[in-house]
Amino acid sequence: MRKLNLIVVFNKDLSKVLFCIRAKEPYKGLYNFVGGKVEKDESNDNAAYRELFEETGISCNDITLDHFMDLNYFKYENNIQVYYGILKHEVILIEEKIS
Repeated sequence: MRKLNLIVVFNKDLSKVLFCIRAKEPYKGLYNFVGGKVEKDESNDNAAYRELFEETGISCNDITLDHFMDLNYFKYENNIQVYYGILKHEVILIEEKIS
C-alpha cells in the first residue's frame, strides 16, 4: 500500500488553518492541505515534517505534529496518514519550488 501524508496546520490562536494552492496537475489551482508521499525507508513522522518543510518552510522548531488518524483507500491501495499541529509562533511561509 502506498503511504501518503496530509498535514493540517493551525495558527497559534486556532483562528486560521493553512491551505496551499496547487501549482501543478492534478487539481492545479485548487486548495489543498500540505502533504505528500512517504519515501521508502523513511519514518512516517519524518516524512510529515519533511513534506511540511519542503512545501511551506515550517520546521520542527515552529510546530509539533501529532498523528491524528489513518485513512485507508483499499481500492487505490493508498494509506493517508493525517497529522495536525499548532504553530508555536508566527512564521514566514516559503513557496515550494516546482520543477
